[in-house]
Amino acid sequence: QAISPQVVVAAMPEGACCGDGAAAAGRHKVKEPHYGSGPEYWNDRYTRQTFLFEWLRQHKHIADLVDEICGGVRDVSILHLGCGNSELPEKLYDAGYHNIVNTDTSSVVLEQMAARNKHRPGLAWVLDDCM
Repeated sequence: QAISPQVVVAAMPEGACCGDGAAAAGRHKVKEPHYGSGPEYWNDRYTRQTFLFEWLRQHKHIADLVDEICGGVRDVSILHLGCGNSELPEKLYDAGYHNIVNTDTSSVVLEQMAARNKHRPGLAWVLDDCM
């Protein structure tokens, strides 16, 4: 199914921005060879490390921006690239945005997120690589 999102949210690699998530605070840093080197790496990481991780910013820091971009309209389509196990789609859903497609290269994290959000039917989880 073709997706024509009105809002696209993309995760940024660790250190690419100054978020207040675990990366910016220096907590849970992973220093391993081949950091982020493909689906196998991420599947292993999400199997071993199940703590929540925000790559970009927490919802509370971008909620006003999303509302402004969407003009207060909640029935927009949102495409969340590289979702990982971020709470962002859950927070957006709970704020009334019910049409969110989340993509990631890790089948492990997508299965975890789908299970964690089975009570949020507007969240879709798609195995994909946007690169």
